[in-house]
Amino acid sequence: MFWKGEQVGTRRRYNDKLLMFLLRGRDPFHFAPLPDLRDFAGGETRPAPGLDTMIEQIEAEGPAPTAGPPGVTRM
Repeated sequence: MFWKGEQVGTRRRYNDKLLMFLLRGRDPFHFAPLPDLRDFAGGETRPAPGLDTMIEQIEAEGPAPTAGPPGVTRM
């Protein structure tokens, strides 16, 4: 919050829609509405992998291919 060009305070706004989106992705059986689960064919939910595990998976895949401008080939 600003007054006469100086910051005099802050305000935090919570986004309930974002929270529900994240919770539905994390555990759809508990947080998704029943109509959304009608066509769900998955099994049990698994915990998300830790950050270290995700970094190891990314490093194992190697660098991502980079695309240059059309018509230019990389060597």
